[in-house]
Amino acid sequence: LCHPKLYVSYHDHNIQHIFRYAILKKIGTKQILYKHTYSENIYNINYNTQNILYAYQTYDKEIHWGKKSIEMSQQNLSNSKNFLISKPIIMDINRKSLININFESENISIAAFASTFGQNCVNDANSHLLFLNSILNLIEKETHEIKISKIYFKGKRPFKLYLESDNLDLRFVAEKLLLHKKFIAIDSNISSYSLIQDTDLSFSMSFSSTTIEALSLGKRSFFYDC
Repeated sequence: LCHPKLYVSYHDHNIQHIFRYAILKKIGTKQILYKHTYSENIYNINYNTQNILYAYQTYDKEIHWGKKSIEMSQQNLSNSKNFLISKPIIMDINRKSLININFESENISIAAFASTFGQNCVNDANSHLLFLNSILNLIEKETHEIKISKIYFKGKRPFKLYLESDNLDLRFVAEKLLLHKKFIAIDSNISSYSLIQDTDLSFSMSFSSTTIEALSLGKRSFFYDC
């Protein structure tokens, strides 16, 4: 039988961690949770309500991106022994996936990151419409002081979902963006780290982790609340 000395869990959204901890503890395995996000507790206005997805976390250590994330874990009745704060762990950046993209250096290149688009998501279709409209305005109403070479858009899901949306206004704006030479929809499977590194600045819809990832890389970035 396998007797691991260390077990690291990444985004464990289920109750199985409770049973796993009990089993692995018997053979002396140390267990660590690494939480690669920092959004949920920001929009939770009722601090007396627990989030069942993260209830009763049980680990020797939990590694979070900041105090708010730790507060959420403790609010959800975590049984873990220790809590640590760490900036995002940066994986090796695969630049081969971006080999066919021509990044221009004369003007400002921007990365725009959307949150998850679909049913029962944090940001609804109207929020995504506002986000895409803002990108469109940024391209069409470009000022003399700021010259944009390209805006590289990356969502958590394929851009074609906007084109198939029941929201006709959203479909119209998405189609219009694709006609602009300065707008490029990036494959949703491409690493966000690669895009952040190869652009001058980035902005994200609220609750997307990419802004914190960019700041941890020393890149200019901000949230756009829509």
